[in-house]
Amino acid sequence: MALPVPRAETAIPVHRPTFVGLTVVFGVTAILLFVIGIRLQQRGRWLPELPTEIGSWIGARKDVPRIALEALGNPLSRGVEFSNVFEERVQAQVFATSDFESYLDPKVFMARYRYGLTAQREIPLFGKDGGVRGLVFRGVEGNDRVLMYYWVQYRDGRTSATESLTQKEDLLTRVRLGAEATLRGTENCVVRVWVSILPNDRNGVQSRRNMDEVCRAIHDSLKEQGRKGTGS
Repeated sequence: MALPVPRAETAIPVHRPTFVGLTVVFGVTAILLFVIGIRLQQRGRWLPELPTEIGSWIGARKDVPRIALEALGNPLSRGVEFSNVFEERVQAQVFATSDFESYLDPKVFMARYRYGLTAQREIPLFGKDGGVRGLVFRGVEGNDRVLMYYWVQYRDGRTSATESLTQKEDLLTRVRLGAEATLRGTENCVVRVWVSILPNDRNGVQSRRNMDEVCRAIHDSLKEQGRKGTGS
């Protein structure tokens, strides 16, 4: 018995519209990314100064290592190391956000230094509209622990703890980050502050106390500079 001949109407070009649709989506996304990229360059050149005195803390300039800057797309940056009479130290860095890579997630960044994330949560350190992301890392080849606070700060003092780029190739995340950064109508910067948790600070209580004090002062200083229109 002969097999039935397929009908002409069942032959393929069913997938052509899907292919065309995807091409349009990627084309529109590419154009949107290009436009947002230009806006990021225009809006993302705010680089405020970090304070050099915070209570009993004295800050000394400490440039961001080149390897770190390359991972972040070589943004403009400032770095300060704070120390007190007890020889405790807190590191602070601020980055201009003229490129998507400036928003690289701390988890991805710290993995380059062989540190793995062990805990994280959002902390309303600066009030209801002023959150930071608190992250604890542990060295892969030892028991070194690091506590880091990460946030994006806008000129008007608002902060965001969620804006980050987990994969450089993630187009949708780039669109979201760029749109939020450009549509909010104010420039921003990325702030990272961290401290090594000492062995005798088992639960990190002293580390958190130090971080809270330093970060609140940094936030207030950046907010004041944003209000005055300073920073370059």
